[in-house]
Amino acid sequence: MAEPALTAADIEAESHSSRQNSIIRRHLMSNAKTLAAVVLAWSIVAVIATTTAFIAIRGDSLSTWLQIFGPMVTYYAVWVAVSLAIYRVVEAFTGSAARQFLGVAAHLVLFLVVAVALPFIVHSDDWRTWLYGDRAPGFHTLAAVIYLLNLAGSFLIRFYRLSVQKDREARDARLRSSLLENQLNLARMDALKMQINPHFLFNALNSIGALIETNRNVEAYDTTELLGGLLRSALDQSSERLLPLEQELEFVRRYVEVEKVRFGSRISFETDIDPDFAQCRVPALVLQPLIENSIKYALNGPAAAVRIDVRARRDGDLLMIELADNGPGLAGSAGNSVGYGLKNVRKRLELLYDNAASLDVADRPSGGVRATLRIPLAARRQD
Repeated sequence: MAEPALTAADIEAESHSSRQNSIIRRHLMSNAKTLAAVVLAWSIVAVIATTTAFIAIRGDSLSTWLQIFGPMVTYYAVWVAVSLAIYRVVEAFTGSAARQFLGVAAHLVLFLVVAVALPFIVHSDDWRTWLYGDRAPGFHTLAAVIYLLNLAGSFLIRFYRLSVQKDREARDARLRSSLLENQLNLARMDALKMQINPHFLFNALNSIGALIETNRNVEAYDTTELLGGLLRSALDQSSERLLPLEQELEFVRRYVEVEKVRFGSRISFETDIDPDFAQCRVPALVLQPLIENSIKYALNGPAAAVRIDVRARRDGDLLMIELADNGPGLAGSAGNSVGYGLKNVRKRLELLYDNAASLDVADRPSGGVRATLRIPLAARRQD
């Protein structure tokens, strides 16, 4: 049994779940890194303090150093817990004014507990010495200073992490925007491409209808076969946005054969393509609108016949495709020098290549029109 297709809601839910899992993983990693950094920092402080005291008492053995290090580890282990608590308070009460007020209150309580109680817990077993002995002010002052240094460091770390998070979110937003814009451009390009097919089909069916009206049934049948093969080729290419140049030219040749059923020997079509460029990728159905324009304006005018020549050569980093005809020129193109098909081609080039590709249409000195299409040669490797 086939699995049910995913709906947009399913995809969005899966995406949301993935984002939530990613946030949880980042949070856990952040907590682990914070704990490791705090433990490492206070371990270094404990080693330095122990060594300083060891030198001060002129210790002469490792056992003496270890005797000093034991109480130091206890003292600074307490500061590890206090430092983590300070950072969590900073992290938890960042945001609205109400949360900041609660954060200030929490810091005042924690500050008083640390500055007053911690020296007694660590430095003295006698509450009188801790409370009003000669060394009491030093105990409390040292605890207060260390607390304030921890608080300042916690704010710096918090601001740094918020900055990194904002940069990451901005980068993700730009990436999502770029992906959405790319998808939108592809959808627009597909829509433009699909607009060409009905336009061409309408013209081909008109040709078949004209044959039937004049009782040229055999030719109408042959044209129907040609049209069927052409449409089959178009369907095979419907999912492709870029095609090898030789494949695009083969499609155009079939199109010209369909038009020749209507116009006969009045249409002449020649190509001059360097084999080196046969595999260069060009937008699907990019040449057919140009051929259609040449036939339309040449044979609907005073010209008895139209000759269309297609050449491809290199122009720096560009593939240059020239399509020339001997029609009436731009002035004789029913007052429309651009035409629907040309607008369509230009829009598709813009969506695919931005400003790297172009289509220029101009009169030829000897008569007729030359359309020059320039496409980046890098398109040879695009899909």
